[in-house]
Amino acid sequence: MKFKAIFLIGAIVVSAGLLGLELKVLVDGWTAVQFSDQENKRQEVANNHLEGEIEGLRVSKARIEALYTRLSDTMIASRGTSSLHINSAPTVPLNGDGSSFETAGIAGFTQAGLIVQPVRVPNGEMSIIYEAGTAGLEFHRLVPLLAEQENADLFLYFDKVLLSRPPSIPPFSTDPTYLETRLTIRMLTGK
Repeated sequence: MKFKAIFLIGAIVVSAGLLGLELKVLVDGWTAVQFSDQENKRQEVANNHLEGEIEGLRVSKARIEALYTRLSDTMIASRGTSSLHINSAPTVPLNGDGSSFETAGIAGFTQAGLIVQPVRVPNGEMSIIYEAGTAGLEFHRLVPLLAEQENADLFLYFDKVLLSRPPSIPPFSTDPTYLETRLTIRMLTGK
């Protein structure tokens, strides 16, 4: 009987020890699962944040590329000359002091055959205004000229562009049509 009691107590102690060990393993596993779940939630929040930033960059990509292109074109155009050589007349500075900054901005227009005149600038404006005009350019030559000059200089933009067909040429004419062109060009300066 004594042996049976010792065996029963030993079995109970071993069973309690195994049960305690199993409970400890289960509690450690549950803690590890909770920690992993928290890490997963943090990673999910970080991934969502990065996904939002990537989407914002994707949306801004076109604007960034356009700005980079304009800045690059400005730097390249300031070193070289215009690729549109319609007339090869030499450029004469429009103002008396011979400023190359102002001449560089409108050189393409004078080379293309437009007559460019400076206009009086209202007080307080930080720009130089020119009016230009011609009656000797066809549409397929004028549009690339306007696009190239506007893209070549970040500080140049058009206030007004008026194109009209001369009244002597009928609509839908198959003959070359030279448009009467009037432009108001504005260049930002740091005066």
